[in-house]
Amino acid sequence: LLPPNLDGLSRDITLAFSALNTEDRCFGTGWSISLCSLDLTNGRNILTLSDGRTFRCEVLPPKGQDLHFKDQKLKDFRVRRVDAKTFDVINKDGVVERLSKAGGSVARLSLLRFPSGETFRFHHDHKVNGVSFLSKIVFLQTKQTYLKITYQGAKAYAISYPVDHGKTARILLSYQNDLLSSVSLPHDASEDVGDGTALPRYTVSYVSLLGTFQAIQMLRRPTGAIETLQYKEQGHKANGGGFIPHATLHTVMPGRHQPRIIKTYNFSQDRNFLGYESGKPEFVEGQDNLYLVQGNYTYESTEDVLKGDG
Repeated sequence: LLPPNLDGLSRDITLAFSALNTEDRCFGTGWSISLCSLDLTNGRNILTLSDGRTFRCEVLPPKGQDLHFKDQKLKDFRVRRVDAKTFDVINKDGVVERLSKAGGSVARLSLLRFPSGETFRFHHDHKVNGVSFLSKIVFLQTKQTYLKITYQGAKAYAISYPVDHGKTARILLSYQNDLLSSVSLPHDASEDVGDGTALPRYTVSYVSLLGTFQAIQMLRRPTGAIETLQYKEQGHKANGGGFIPHATLHTVMPGRHQPRIIKTYNFSQDRNFLGYESGKPEFVEGQDNLYLVQGNYTYESTEDVLKGDG
């Protein structure tokens, strides 16, 4: 989002994937729009920033006071409770993200205000099983729609946004077995492309790990390049039992007789970023499980880049 200001501030709106995200938020399991939110379900009080970082607040303060996040080491933002249903995320660069709870237990991004006063309103008008999802983003000063998401039932079908010369670009999405399977390149929304199958696109396939996680197994780019991934299911150990899979091999095949790019990944077995064997009895979601651990705690991760053939 780039308002017509002079200070150059902007905010990216991205579609991001995480194999640890087992929910379907209208873009297929694991995919979600990178928006700030505060999950208040059963006292979880977990803040998710647009860059993916998460922080947990133990107890909500009275209105007019700031939330305290024990694990926040870098003071590049603060969150103020405006009232029972409204919170302001005040960023270091002066951009304010207002989170509003309108039904349900999650406070979602409703306003994005730049220091110049320019403001975007986020509309969450599409509902699936009582949960609201983003439908459009409007620049309040001009009433122009900067982003529009079109749905077919419980799935996002198209994403539209304005480009130069008054035109609108559109991206089409398709699904298989509730998983995002392809994303088209942007095209002129005024053109009749039928079902969009003839458009150049990214295609994705997945592999199920531990019966819980859906991980990307192959990505085919519009240029014909192919990326593949392999995983170790019983990967990182977690305190309290259980594992989180991790990648072991990433191969890029550019095509056109270019050599493959092969990367392997190895990790220490008894210690990891989850804080395994750090002295904590169990892994706690929404917290940095290594923060405040006493004594020396080291773990290793190694990436090797191998020479590929043509």
